[in-house]
Amino acid sequence: MPFSFDTSYKDLDSKLYSTAKPKNVDTPEVLVVNENLCNDLGLNREDLISQILSGQDLLEEPIAQAYAGHQFGTYTVLGDGKAMILGGHIHNGSRYCCVE
Repeated sequence: MPFSFDTSYKDLDSKLYSTAKPKNVDTPEVLVVNENLCNDLGLNREDLISQILSGQDLLEEPIAQAYAGHQFGTYTVLGDGKAMILGGHIHNGSRYCCVE
């Protein structure tokens, strides 16, 4: 089964995220595959297309989340440590985040 993307973060107020565009990568490749994780997620090795995992072949529009807080005595909007969310993979009723 291929990736089944549905990003629930997009159901939130649009002030909480922004759209993001992945950087162009000439020759992306998958270097390591965790077969057990693939099985748990209902994916097979062929589903792990480097073009999808690198954000080159988009299954939906990626987003970057925002959060706000006080840093160095000033209120600021910050990122959450995720570069960008390529999509939320759904398998057996559970949601898994695919992040670039």
